Amino acid sequence: IFIAPGNNDPATHNSIYVKEEWPENVFIFTGNLEAVELALPESGEQVRIYGSNYRSPSGVAQILSPENFPELDPSYINVLLLHGVPEPETLDRCGFDFCALGHVHNFSGVVTLGQTAYAYPGPCQGRGFGQTGGILVGSLVKGGQHLTLADIATCHYREVTLDVSPFETQEAILENIFSHFTQTKDHYRLTLTGKLQHSGQFSLTKLREDLANRYTHIEVRGRFSRNTQEARPFVSGEFSDYVLKEAQSREGLEDTDPELLRLATEYALCVCPENETTPEEILTREEFPAYED
Repeated sequence: IFIAPGNNDPATHNSIYVKEEWPENVFIFTGNLEAVELALPESGEQVRIYGSNYRSPSGVAQILSPENFPELDPSYINVLLLHGVPEPETLDRCGFDFCALGHVHNFSGVVTLGQTAYAYPGPCQGRGFGQTGGILVGSLVKGGQHLTLADIATCHYREVTLDVSPFETQEAILENIFSHFTQTKDHYRLTLTGKLQHSGQFSLTKLREDLANRYTHIEVRGRFSRNTQEARPFVSGEFSDYVLKEAQSREGLEDTDPELLRLATEYALCVCPENETTPEEILTREEFPAYED
């Protein structure tokens, strides 16, 4: 077992890498770039594992610069273990058979550059949305590799988009979510899109409450297709007449953002006294990513 400490857990003087006693089969790279030799009696092949403690991006570039890097023995299978994001050209120039890299929190696939292959496996267990990975399992041979990604995570972060257009009721939307999202311990980020068939009875707040009772963690946001004329039957009165008239008068003006105008008009219609639906149930803040102010 070889460990190359990273930026979140560098091998400092008081880290567990230095203070604790580790089994003999565990080697931790606590200093500058160094190599450990292995002999494989079953195949007769010889392996050198290179690695270092965490270095800053400039430190990684310095380690792998031609003037600092040792010449690799081509009779060995040469493997690099490094926490950092070196330039691919640098890895190819160094001539490793395989480079196992850290710091990127998603699986990169196994990439081949000339005679060199490298991969960012990603984390064994994601800690947030956008983090996917596992462990690479397989074998290395001189000039080649046979590696696949094994998913060992006990919890996954999943971002899902659901088109609600086919569903006529809120209950139908809820049942569809239940049928597709069966891993209740996973963490979900759900985006609802499409056209609501029942906007007068739909409640995003109620939907969130129903889902929260079933899942460990689920975020729900709505990005529905609507227009002001569809919202018109749910409101009435002088104020709504004024809102629609004002919006129409601004359409086509050079300094008017059409999308911002649409969202502002819908929001204004939502807060009409005659409309029982609250703005939070119709529009969510995520629908205004470019208009935070």
